[in-house]
Amino acid sequence: MAQVAAGDTVPAQAARPDEGQTAEAMPDVPKAAAASQPTAISGDLVVAAFANRAPAVSFNAAMWDTHAVPPSGSVPRAEEVLNQRFMTRETLNASVPKKLDIPYRVEVLRVVSGINQIPPADLVAVAVDWFLRGGKPSPDEMLPPWNTYVGPGTPEGLVQAEDALQERFIDREQLKWQTPSALQLGQRLAMYRVMNRLTKVPVGDIVTVAVDRWLRVMQY
Repeated sequence: MAQVAAGDTVPAQAARPDEGQTAEAMPDVPKAAAASQPTAISGDLVVAAFANRAPAVSFNAAMWDTHAVPPSGSVPRAEEVLNQRFMTRETLNASVPKKLDIPYRVEVLRVVSGINQIPPADLVAVAVDWFLRGGKPSPDEMLPPWNTYVGPGTPEGLVQAEDALQERFIDREQLKWQTPSALQLGQRLAMYRVMNRLTKVPVGDIVTVAVDRWLRVMQY
């Protein structure tokens, strides 16, 4: 079969043979127009578009990716717990680098997704729970409707959490989130530190990496 160059046109008969019309009856249409149907969008194009928006992976990310994930046991998923009408909460303290703009990015997610009724602490709970379960870099892993809150992309030039935490002096902000106690985030974070010999690493640093990675997966 002859190859068609990128700038060539495709006869309408070849593009839609089921209509029974000849190339003389209909004018030639550009190849891009012939493939303008939604089903014609290839996975490669989607991946390429996502790669162009997503920041490069940090060299320091490897040290976090080798850590073991503590077993969740009977701990329910954050998405399931947050569907409940009433819940008991506990405070999750975290000191995070200011340059990561975590509170602002969480607020943008709420506004863009139209979920202003959801407290920022609930988004943080989903993020930390996702991380402690060994979250994969895709929102498809999250239960609906949480997997639909995808944004326009992580801001360009935003430093990776793993890189920010490697700096000698870090301007931090203290954040306190009221997360569902049923998730046992405090205990699971402590287990994460012990299992991976990270007793000298503050809990806030682990929360920082968890929330920053989740926000990047959600493209914020």
